[in-house]
Amino acid sequence: MGIRVDFLIKHVRPADMDAWQMICQDQGAGSLAAWLLKAGVAQQDIDHAFNDWAALALLDIHDPENRNVFIQAAQDISQARWNMLYETNYSTILFLNAPLLKQLSYESSQQANKAFDFDPYEHIPLAVTINRLGQPPTVVENAVGAAVAADMNGDCYHFDHLIQGGNVMTALSSEAVRRAKRSVTLAEQIFQNAGERAAIDRVYPFFGITPAAVPAPQGLAALAADTPSKDDLNSLLNSVGTAPGATTAVTVPAAPASGDVALIQNVQTLDSYIATLTALVMYNNHPAPYDLSDKQQAAQFVIDLANARNFVVTGGTVKAIPMYLPMGEATTQSFNKTTTSADLHLEVLTALFGALNLPSGVLTELDGILTEIAGSLQNLQLSFTTQTQTLNHFVSFYYLTPVPGTNPPVNQMNVEFIYLQLAQSSWKASVGKSSVSHFTLDMTTTRTTATMSAGIVAANTSNIVSSLLALTGNDAHTISEMTKMKGVQT
Repeated sequence: MGIRVDFLIKHVRPADMDAWQMICQDQGAGSLAAWLLKAGVAQQDIDHAFNDWAALALLDIHDPENRNVFIQAAQDISQARWNMLYETNYSTILFLNAPLLKQLSYESSQQANKAFDFDPYEHIPLAVTINRLGQPPTVVENAVGAAVAADMNGDCYHFDHLIQGGNVMTALSSEAVRRAKRSVTLAEQIFQNAGERAAIDRVYPFFGITPAAVPAPQGLAALAADTPSKDDLNSLLNSVGTAPGATTAVTVPAAPASGDVALIQNVQTLDSYIATLTALVMYNNHPAPYDLSDKQQAAQFVIDLANARNFVVTGGTVKAIPMYLPMGEATTQSFNKTTTSADLHLEVLTALFGALNLPSGVLTELDGILTEIAGSLQNLQLSFTTQTQTLNHFVSFYYLTPVPGTNPPVNQMNVEFIYLQLAQSSWKASVGKSSVSHFTLDMTTTRTTATMSAGIVAANTSNIVSSLLALTGNDAHTISEMTKMKGVQT
């Protein structure tokens, strides 16, 4: 990276989720995670530390109400450094966003074996200096830069001092710092009382359901602040099986490796969490119950479900989603080709999963799921409100892959999120009576790939489940049954 691991540990914490992903998501040789494992730090302890860092990265660093959390984090980091490494009079923590990390890395690589002033294009959002001399911490907002040094490999390894300038703030007294609460996960802050009805008002800010703060892509209306009842949400969740606009499938190995069962349980928890938020989004955009016996309302439910799930997973309503599922860039592909009803499933399976090189047995099971979905939709006899309306569907496909270099082998959980928009004409042709007539398969897929942060999901499981109980009265297992989550044996 151009920044040495020991410098990161002593002096840097991520100021946004992009920076957190740069520091914490890399598992390869030379990464922070690999360095910590080699140093004898238990994986569980690494997960907890990264979870705390993610919580900081999710907070608004310029909000004065969050200042105590950042000061306490710096206090904890400094104390740990003095206890575990060596004592210094001062310890400075730089809270850096992703562009600043990249610039520090690049400039260090150009200054091998030199001391230099890191004077970035944008100011460092926050720097906190803790001392052992009984003085209050020094807090500098929008720091100009820092005097640092790079080693012979061009990796930043030494912090000397902050460059003068920036907004030096009145520091809290040492007693106030001791009283400041520790940096804990954002989920714990929100869900600590989630079993009580009063906690629902705190659940909403965590989900990001605040009309003024969250734009609504994909044509979704601004979210209302009304709280749906448990019956409202359960009705929507139960309707997913009847009118499937979203499907979740997870691979289940016949001979699980160590940790596989826990990963699959994490998927169940996380997907139930996403499904519940999807129901909240749908309710706030369509408070009146859907009548699935009405052909137009059934079609609208399917489309709304797919759009809401896509909005939740990729649109940013759940502020913790990047922490649980750090994602790559979305890629969109259009398909327009002549086929027959007999070949339709193969064409769709190839479009959705061809790049994954899945075993034939897995594709056969996925074909069975596709057949079931198509049958359910056909039974609804969908009727569209406009000629241009597309039949949309959202697929979440979780699958295990080995972590490189692990012996005995350890798996990680990857996921393909696929937002599918099928032209209305293609749908109508595919459900026609003739199985051999040629028609045009016209569809668009938007694909986003992620790797689940299993330790972070596990650390927040109890809080997620508590919130599910508060909102729906059901646990993750029950919700996954309501939404027809599928297991695919490998």
